[in-house]
Amino acid sequence: MDLTDSKPRSLASNTTWNLFSAVWATVVTFFLTPFLISRLGTDHYGLFILIMTVSGLMGIMNLGLGEATLRYVAYHYGRKDLSGINRVVGATFSVYILTGFIGWSILFFGASRITDLLALPAADHELGVSLLRLAAVNFSLGLIFSAFSTIPQALQRYDISTKVNIAQSLFHVSGIVIILLNGLGIYEIILWSVATSLFKQIINMCVAKKVIPNIRLWPSLSIEGIREIFGYGIYSFLTYIMGITWGQADRLLLGAFASPAAVGHLSAPQQISFRSSGFIARAGEVLLPRFSSMKDRDKIQRLYLDATWTMLCATIVIFVPLTVLFPDFLRLCINPAFARKSS
Repeated sequence: MDLTDSKPRSLASNTTWNLFSAVWATVVTFFLTPFLISRLGTDHYGLFILIMTVSGLMGIMNLGLGEATLRYVAYHYGRKDLSGINRVVGATFSVYILTGFIGWSILFFGASRITDLLALPAADHELGVSLLRLAAVNFSLGLIFSAFSTIPQALQRYDISTKVNIAQSLFHVSGIVIILLNGLGIYEIILWSVATSLFKQIINMCVAKKVIPNIRLWPSLSIEGIREIFGYGIYSFLTYIMGITWGQADRLLLGAFASPAAVGHLSAPQQISFRSSGFIARAGEVLLPRFSSMKDRDKIQRLYLDATWTMLCATIVIFVPLTVLFPDFLRLCINPAFARKSS
């Protein structure tokens, strides 16, 4: 058989593994955020968040093809169509090489102009330029090779993707802690992020080859492959535009008209709240490959309605205590002065 005999995990199993990944990310953010603020200071923590936000905006170069790749790999895998999988992955990889290069060029060569738009102290201007150029490399590596990162999820093997993500997270966070304990700073953190990004992409390619031994790990273009990924990707792209505007605009406005410190005061609780609400999103993510592999329309509709009602109830349960407890958390884990400005 050209495709792996690995059987998809159940919806409950995939949801549990994906939720575990969200819990892990929340715990890491919970402990890492106060540590970063104490070691970097509020100004440089805010600058770090700004750099990540600006480079994150370049995620628009994804063009919505990540979800399209996930959808069509799951679709073709459900029909045991290896050529369809290779067609979709090859087309996505080809497009990402182009858009990754464009994104890198914008960030790298426009770093000075972008930094001029931010309300940075004069002493941090050159540092901001250097950080943006490093972030450009990090962004391009992450985008170009992300064509392979969704393969285990498309096969409904969230156990594999969760284990890989946690291992990568441990590697990355351990390096950050060592860097800060040795008195180094924000530049070394982003340099480390570039190194770990390269490591992550190598692991993702190895995992893709493991679960689908005959998958092609090189770019290839075809009219049908382009039609598939862009036909679905346009809707994901529009959703992504709305999401990135909602999630990043406040930081950019504060960075442009206030200060990096203001960004830090906003981002500390925001990061944790996003991680907490991410529990619901992670539970919902496992539905896409399941829907893509299903053929019975009535079952699809029933699963959609049940999942929507369940996630709505869970969102309300998380939102209320999170809102009430935030001020106390900030006061205890960071300091009262930061909590007054942030909570």
